[in-house]
Amino acid sequence: MSLDLSIFDLPTPVRELEEIYQQYGVHLFVKEDYLNHPIISGNKMRKLLGNLRHYASGNYKGILSFGGAHSNHLYAMAGVCRLFDIPLTMIVRGDGYDNSNETLRYAKESGVNLQFVDRAAYRMKLEATEIQKIVDQHDGYFIIPEGGSNVYANEGLKILYDELTEPYDFIALSMGTGGTAAGLLQASKSERLVIYPALKGNWMETHLKEFFGIEESLAQRMTMRNHYHFGGYGKMPDELIVFINEIESRYQLPLDPVYTSKAFYGILEDIKLGFYPAGSNILFLHTGGLRRQ
Repeated sequence: MSLDLSIFDLPTPVRELEEIYQQYGVHLFVKEDYLNHPIISGNKMRKLLGNLRHYASGNYKGILSFGGAHSNHLYAMAGVCRLFDIPLTMIVRGDGYDNSNETLRYAKESGVNLQFVDRAAYRMKLEATEIQKIVDQHDGYFIIPEGGSNVYANEGLKILYDELTEPYDFIALSMGTGGTAAGLLQASKSERLVIYPALKGNWMETHLKEFFGIEESLAQRMTMRNHYHFGGYGKMPDELIVFINEIESRYQLPLDPVYTSKAFYGILEDIKLGFYPAGSNILFLHTGGLRRQ
């Protein structure tokens, strides 16, 4: 089968926030990747691009994937189901359908088959009997892991890197499952990746190396800044909301409260602290998370 992937608006623009240089002496650029599609946006589009091409090249009956009840991945996959008319089953961490949940409502309206499992089973993924039973019922389906992070995701991330026409000293981005950071690190040449995890804890660097097979030579080009999570994944204190509103007003840069806002806050704090040397060219990869139906 063929899929019309021209619906994605590429390449996405890059612009400099000139006020930052005037204040702090470093050049901060924003790769506005949230503009690549209103629904399947940002890094979700990038990671799904290679997955969709693989799906189209095979003889699959549909797609099976995983996601939380509020996750951007579930929302993006629902968009895939709707836009490309692909049969989709999502194994969802949660207690059941809730019509007040925007993500679940959009998924249901898009024709997604929602299969809910408890948190214990979800953590075990394919090792859980309950989930394996669902998988067995979907013979011939292409399985995309949570977050879309797999070997096929790297294709879209390589395209993203190839869109960068100017040299940068640092590429800074948020991190969830780590697939975007890993793929970009493998695609990049000499830039240092500065990663701002949205999750709490000090385990992310080990996870990146082990789960994605990052060699030590590549790992030396990444730095984990893991203290800007605002209390952990999904935590949205008033201070963060105020910051989001200020940044949108000052720079016309919309940020989401789960990923990009925390990363951008960390970047600005690190600039003030002198983490980035004077004269540095920093690229902030805006990985999306915004829903613009």
